[in-house]
Amino acid sequence: VALVLWATGIHKMHKATKEELKSIYPLALSHLAGNVLTNLSLRQMAVSFTHTIKAAEPFFSVALSKIFVSGTTFHPA
Repeated sequence: VALVLWATGIHKMHKATKEELKSIYPLALSHLAGNVLTNLSLRQMAVSFTHTIKAAEPFFSVALSKIFVSGTTFHPA
């Protein structure tokens, strides 16, 4: 959907600055490491254990975002 919106000019594509890329670099590396380690764990141990560990990924994504991306805030409901 995003590609169609960008191609037609309905929505302009955001050009990321070097500063923005620097701030998301640690998150991108941790995401890459998570994908690689998931594939390795599927080879080495039970699928059910791998899925249990993967279920915690959203928590760690939020925690790492809070640490590495400045300007994020938490608003309790």
